[in-house]
Amino acid sequence: MQYSIINDVHTNLKIQLSAFAEYQDDLHPSSALDETIGQIKQELLSGSQILIGTINEQPVATVRFQIQEQALYFYRQSVLPKEQGNGYAKKLVAALENYAKKQNLNEVQCKVRYSVPRNLYLYASLDYEIIDEFDVIKSCGASIKTVTMAKKL
Repeated sequence: MQYSIINDVHTNLKIQLSAFAEYQDDLHPSSALDETIGQIKQELLSGSQILIGTINEQPVATVRFQIQEQALYFYRQSVLPKEQGNGYAKKLVAALENYAKKQNLNEVQCKVRYSVPRNLYLYASLDYEIIDEFDVIKSCGASIKTVTMAKKL
């Protein structure tokens, strides 16, 4: 897998919507399914970046990230459904960690829905630890238990 920081909002959103589609029938689906090109462009103007992973020059995975103080925070990690299970999510995280080290950052963080155990296990397998728990209140008033996971570099 090759990695590039390319702020290609169209590729990012296409892969994201495909990856998060499995949650569309949840009682409270992820807001990742409601994002627009305009919202992502606004995030880029505020300092976010997009890392895209490719296989044979075809985009298969993407993640957005930003630097917050001395940490790299990543979110919306997405792998095309047909490519899931091939280790690409772990490879994206490793690429982010390498980028963070080059930027002299001392920590990488992400937020994860507590109700998605496979994501908790994924990050725990990469030595991420839960450092905070909180509820995200959706626009409908629903409370979604969420955790912040972090890894010291």
